[in-house]
Amino acid sequence: MSKNASWNNVQKKVDRIVDWLGKHVDKSIKETVIALLVLDFSTSASCQGHLGKHGLPYPWIDITVPTPEGWREDDAKKTQISKELLHQERRIINYLEEFYAGRNTKYEAILVPVRRGYRLRLCSIGTAISETLSLNQKRRKYGIYKKEMNDFAEFLKAKFFSE
Repeated sequence: MSKNASWNNVQKKVDRIVDWLGKHVDKSIKETVIALLVLDFSTSASCQGHLGKHGLPYPWIDITVPTPEGWREDDAKKTQISKELLHQERRIINYLEEFYAGRNTKYEAILVPVRRGYRLRLCSIGTAISETLSLNQKRRKYGIYKKEMNDFAEFLKAKFFSE
């Protein structure tokens, strides 16, 4: 299958994803989700960020690994999931290292994978303090974080098509 066909196939699948509220993948995070999926990452949730009363005021994507039935009660399965997640963490860090090589970026905007149980949340470093910010500060930073996620999507897409 050609790269274009692979990308389009994943894009069609992402277009059909609906969350528990009946909402589709947010438009401004969709390219990043598609890029991660075509590069063999598994995602479980994402959001472009919201400045209203619900959601988080920054874009994020959760990277996961497949979980076998009964894994919550089985320490061996949990260990295997942790190993697979470490492998995915190493892979995403490799992409991030390449993305940031020679790139001049505000520290707070730098994307990092943050461990959240048995998943990784890809988001900007500065988002950790978002709860302490005023709405005006959140608005300003949202633009910075959104641009960084979109730039990373463009990088991943170019990487996919050049490999």
